[in-house]
Amino acid sequence: GDLAEHGEKEYQIVEILGPGVVITETSDGQNRYTQHESPEQFVAPRKKDTAYGKLVNQVLPKPLTGFFAAAMIGAILSSFNSALNSSCTLFSIGLYKNVLRTGASEHEVVRSGKVFGWIVAIMAMSIAPLLARTESIFGYLQKMNGMYFIPIFAVVLVGMLTKRVPSIAAKLGLITGFALIAIGYFVPPFDKIVDSMHEFHFLGIVFAWLVVLMLVVGEISPRQTEFEQEDVGAVDLTPWKHAPLIGLLLIAIVLLIYMTFA
Repeated sequence: GDLAEHGEKEYQIVEILGPGVVITETSDGQNRYTQHESPEQFVAPRKKDTAYGKLVNQVLPKPLTGFFAAAMIGAILSSFNSALNSSCTLFSIGLYKNVLRTGASEHEVVRSGKVFGWIVAIMAMSIAPLLARTESIFGYLQKMNGMYFIPIFAVVLVGMLTKRVPSIAAKLGLITGFALIAIGYFVPPFDKIVDSMHEFHFLGIVFAWLVVLMLVVGEISPRQTEFEQEDVGAVDLTPWKHAPLIGLLLIAIVLLIYMTFA
C-alpha cells in the first residue's frame, strides 16, 4: 500500500479492490501486481485476464486457493451445463420435432437432444483453447453477448411498445442486427471503423437503427389487426400504480450509467 503521513505518524493505506477494478479492461488491475512478477512477463501485449488470478493468489491464504479454484470450476461447469441443456431443449423441441421431423416419437426427440448436446460440447471444448489468443476473454465474451442481446432487446422493446409491427419485422431485425454487429466486429475494413469509436456507441447505433427499421416495416406493411394480449385469468395482471414512475427512474439510471462510463 501507499504511505501517508498524519501529523507525526505514518499509516499504511491498504487499497481495497472492488469488483470493477478486477473486470475492467484497463491496465490498472494487472499493474498492481507487477512487483510480484518478473518484468519480462509484462512486456506488451499484456494479458489482462491474468489480473484476477494475480489478485486471488496474493490476497487469499494459501490453504484457501484450492477451495476457491474448486468453487470457480463448479461455477464454470454450472454455467456450461445450463447453456448446454438449454441448447439441447431448443434444438430437440423447437427445431427437430417441429421442423425436421414432425412425427418423431418422444424417445427420438430425447435422443436427438443428446446427440446434439454431444456435438455442441465437443465443439465448445475444441474451440475454447482458441480464446487464449484474444486480447481479453472477458471483452471477447462481451462482444459475443452483444451480437445477440442487442437485436433481441430491440425486438422486445418494439414488441412491447407497438401493436401494428408485424412478425416479419422482428425476424428481419434479429437477422440484420446479428449480421451488422458481426461485420462491424470481424470484417475489414468495418472493424477499423468500430475500433475508432467506443464499443457501446457502436452497439447503441445498431440498436437505434434496428428500432427504426422495424418501425418503418410496420408503417409499410402493418398488421391487419392490432395485437391484443389475452388474459386467461391465471394470475392477477392489475398494473402496479408505481410502474410508470419506477420505469422512468430505471431508464434514467441506465442512461446515467451509460453517459458516465461510455
